[in-house]
Amino acid sequence: MTAVAFSIPGAAGWRWRIVNDGGETLQESHSVFATLALALDEGRERLRDHAEQTAPLLRRPPLQRQRLPRR
Repeated sequence: MTAVAFSIPGAAGWRWRIVNDGGETLQESHSVFATLALALDEGRERLRDHAEQTAPLLRRPPLQRQRLPRR
């Protein structure tokens, strides 16, 4: 995932967007930022928040199976 900034032709300001590796939009800002840098800063912060929320839970290692004695 990555945070990108974009502007809409004819509109003032910049917005951020979080996209996955396939280019699909996962989140997009509703706010408009005055500069590219401000939009990217906010987008990166949201990306960190998103990554923390969707981080996989740590799993315990599987229990070792005990072998039963042969008869």
